[in-house]
Amino acid sequence: MGATGFIFSVSMGYLLEWVDTKLLLLVGLALCTVAPISSATISEGNTNFWLHIFPTTLIGVAGVTIVYCTMTVALLASVPVNVKSLCGGMINTAFQIGSGVGLALASAIVQAVETNKGHSLLRQYSTGLWCCAGLAGLGFLSSLLGVQRVKGPPGGAAMMH
Repeated sequence: MGATGFIFSVSMGYLLEWVDTKLLLLVGLALCTVAPISSATISEGNTNFWLHIFPTTLIGVAGVTIVYCTMTVALLASVPVNVKSLCGGMINTAFQIGSGVGLALASAIVQAVETNKGHSLLRQYSTGLWCCAGLAGLGFLSSLLGVQRVKGPPGGAAMMH
């Protein structure tokens, strides 16, 4: 996970100069959407780490890193210098709140699929992972429809707002 995050974080500086910002955001959100699927498809007889957990972990870290770096650069580029620190704090706060709300929703869904209703623990977690994929997909769709391209700094890729 650390190596994946490091590689994508370092690569984002270069990518943000050459690739459209909205496209990078959508790629990151698409990765976040597909990441939980390999773990959500795990079954009682097939609990292979390399087939299910490993891809979810690497794809998820890559997606979150792309989204976080893209949004941070785009949002900080869109505000005046005197409020950049405030904007940075708000970005981190929004990511923390969003993560907490997403975790709470997924946990509530996992609890709704309780084992005393005849569902296995594996089925509960699978349901929670499908919920995570759905939430990320919702983020993808809202960004696809709601984020606009705007001209960026000279020589740089287009920014968004």
